[in-house]
Amino acid sequence: MNKLYHTVVIGGGCLGAACAFSVQRRLGNNRHKVAIIEKKVLGAGLSSRHSAIVRSANASPMAARMAKMATQYWKNLKPLWGVNIPYEQPGAIWIAENTPDSRAESWTALEQMLQQEGIGFAMLAHRDVMDLSRQALKTVPDEIYYYEPDVLQLDSPQILNAMQTAAKKNRIDVLEHCEVIDFAHTKQGISAINTSVTSLTLL
Repeated sequence: MNKLYHTVVIGGGCLGAACAFSVQRRLGNNRHKVAIIEKKVLGAGLSSRHSAIVRSANASPMAARMAKMATQYWKNLKPLWGVNIPYEQPGAIWIAENTPDSRAESWTALEQMLQQEGIGFAMLAHRDVMDLSRQALKTVPDEIYYYEPDVLQLDSPQILNAMQTAAKKNRIDVLEHCEVIDFAHTKQGISAINTSVTSLTLL
């Protein structure tokens, strides 16, 4: 059996699925199709085992900006995936050493950089740490604490369910238990993908 596709994404994790959904939605309702090839099942790799924590704090300003944008997308996935994913916004407490031989000054620089990027990240007084953690976190004199309020917590099973629902809504062909064997080439590039299940021809 041979099928014709506009785009074929190899790997059905969160990133591969997001690429497939985005391309298919941009193509609209025309006859061009998008497929995902996954050697196990959709989302069965790291996407099923990650912490599902979405945060923006990062030592690289560019990565922090991108993570901030990603956080906003996670909050409102429907325009991108056709479905939303429930989330909680508990925030996160960061812990750093505050000793003469530690690099506490780098955390101060991180705080300043993130705030310049519009990302909530600020040092906490020890009493505030206790209040935020509902007494679950015991503070240590030689540690300093920072709070990032916009950190999201998602639920991995809900992410997988959303991926499966979005694949159906966006008319993505998902080929599970399917491995890539080789590629056919022309002067223009890859023309077909041969798998353990079928051959997919590219437009």
